[in-house]
Amino acid sequence: MYITPKSIPAPKSPKIDFTPSNSLDGGVDWAGKEWKISANKTSNALNVWFKEGEIGKRFGQLFLNETEIVESPIFASFKSLYKGNLIKHCGTKIYKQDSAGVVTAIYSGLTAIKGSFFKFNSNLYYIQAGHFIVYDGATAIPVVPYTPLVIINRTPTGDGSLNEQGNRIGAGLINSFNGTGANVAYTLTDTNLDATAIVGSYDSGVTWDKIEGTHLTVNRATGVVSWTSAPPSGTNNIRVKFYKTDQEAIDSILKCIYAVPFGGQNDNRMFVGGNGTGYYYWTGISSVGINATYWPYNNYNIIGNSDEDIKGFGKFYDVLTIHKISGEIFGETYTWDGTKGIFNSFQINEQYGCDCPGTMQSINNQLVWLTTRYGACILVGTTVGGQRNAFPISRNINPRLMKESNLTSASSVTFDGKYWLCVNDKVYLWDYTITPYVDTFNPDKSAELLSWWYFDNINAYSWITDAQDLFYINRTTGLTVKFQSLFYDFGAGIHSIYRIPMRDFGASIYLFDVLKAYVDVRGDTRTAFKVTYFTSDNTRGIVEDEEIIVGSFSLDNFSLDNFTLDVMEVKYTFPLAPNEKNIELFGIEFSNDSEGRDMNISNIVISYLIKKPKR
Repeated sequence: MYITPKSIPAPKSPKIDFTPSNSLDGGVDWAGKEWKISANKTSNALNVWFKEGEIGKRFGQLFLNETEIVESPIFASFKSLYKGNLIKHCGTKIYKQDSAGVVTAIYSGLTAIKGSFFKFNSNLYYIQAGHFIVYDGATAIPVVPYTPLVIINRTPTGDGSLNEQGNRIGAGLINSFNGTGANVAYTLTDTNLDATAIVGSYDSGVTWDKIEGTHLTVNRATGVVSWTSAPPSGTNNIRVKFYKTDQEAIDSILKCIYAVPFGGQNDNRMFVGGNGTGYYYWTGISSVGINATYWPYNNYNIIGNSDEDIKGFGKFYDVLTIHKISGEIFGETYTWDGTKGIFNSFQINEQYGCDCPGTMQSINNQLVWLTTRYGACILVGTTVGGQRNAFPISRNINPRLMKESNLTSASSVTFDGKYWLCVNDKVYLWDYTITPYVDTFNPDKSAELLSWWYFDNINAYSWITDAQDLFYINRTTGLTVKFQSLFYDFGAGIHSIYRIPMRDFGASIYLFDVLKAYVDVRGDTRTAFKVTYFTSDNTRGIVEDEEIIVGSFSLDNFSLDNFTLDVMEVKYTFPLAPNEKNIELFGIEFSNDSEGRDMNISNIVISYLIKKPKR
């Protein structure tokens, strides 16, 4: 209902009021109306974050080696340094890169498709369709699959006790027989054998010195070995090593593009999935112990529908989460019954599963990922049947995030207490140190509380971390980029924006005058910004005539272009004079694209005078 001006009480004697000194830690909120968003949030921010209690520019960037030469594009990298080197697959080669940026190809002949690096038993492995490579820090070579002893106590004519399962990634098999001293023909467990020459042993496999064509012959169709003379008698003394390739089984493992170590309380198995089906597989424990080269035939399961692909794994406490392209999330647990390990699966959620596999991260013992349907989500519980324990968390950034193309190609990393989500050449960053996720029992409110920030000019296919250093591999060129503390992106300035949204200062039924604004800036950092005022009468903005520049001499960031002998105190307050009269809304935006200069804002206070009622 319209209220006439006569019904609005006139304000008391005019007095100058000040906006409260609010924290600037809230991040962007593009979901709410500008004049309604929380006092600590902004409606426009670019390449700044809230760090050490202040607004400032994000890290700058430089190429680790500007003359680096690698094939392109990039297909994978290991998530951290391995024995002091970055490891990445570009084109058809695996490269290592040292701290000085020197690049060396350590393996060639790969297929130019995506694969997955994983570390297991101190070695680094790379798995992709047609290839399984192991790197020990010195040499990268194809994996030699473990050869299982599939049966023991076998008689020359058959039977025996099953011992180990066949290995999906290998063709080799061993049969162990009890020699009779009389039999010449020994029947193997398999028929239709490979052409690879078989070998035998009379001393339980200590020496494999019995050669096909000299000491034995074999009928490959029937799998019968005929010795030139009867082997000696004994218990499990006669062994035969032979080969039978099962290409479908090999491909079931090598075509998987997601890998994760898991074993309940410890990570003693490797799990893989994502070969286009709902099947996933895990390594076995061989006669030599935990082994990434042994994938027993029966170590597999089907999660959900078999024809719906797995899109990634995550770990939540002692549960492995398995995400399906259908949107379902399943959990896997591991227990030891005293004899064997038992894996059990269950459904966690049927709606919010991850279909953007490069975005999954563990944050404060909670699992975070991106979906193309709901944006970023979080898992806060794994109780069987608990369908309400996964929630969307990107409410503040979804109006822009969900318009991005190529969401399924997004990448992510956790570093410096922040979740970095890179889509195309943009980063959406959740500072979970400032605002950890808290379940308020209102999912929208819980998401609104989070501090999200927005960066551009970061084109990360994959990320690599090491202690205090953060790297990424450029999505287009395959070159390695390192973040730095100086305010340059590849030698150029970083364009930055921070906006105090337009406000009515709680006087929505009155007009007001803005008299002054006071901006606190650190005096010990080189900073600069231009100021633009926005009002209800001028939403395009009015630029302040004089740019604010704070200079501080330091050898760490010395530049002749910006040299000054001025040395500021710890804090300097700049007065601004907007002098905007009879307005309904007022906001300020700060921007900076200066090379080598921060855009520090420690605090902002605005003085205003309430005037007459609106007409």
